[in-house]
Amino acid sequence: MIPKSGNRVRRRASDMLYVMSRPVAKALVAFAVVAGSLLVGVVWFVSSHSLPGVPLLPNPNGYEDLLRAGKMLEEDVDHDG
Repeated sequence: MIPKSGNRVRRRASDMLYVMSRPVAKALVAFAVVAGSLLVGVVWFVSSHSLPGVPLLPNPNGYEDLLRAGKMLEEDVDHDG
């Protein structure tokens, strides 16, 4: 006949494993909540700052002056120096 105390020890050991795993699970859940909150905060912070706009070209931008200067050049330009 097996004494009942042997069963108690097993039951207590399994109960201890269950009880010991709860703090670890709580810590993991707390870590996940903190990490998720930080992730949401970073995404919100980055998305709330808009990028600077593209700078506008000055008006007039000088293109017409460039065309006029090009027409002032002689037709036959010596590129040899």
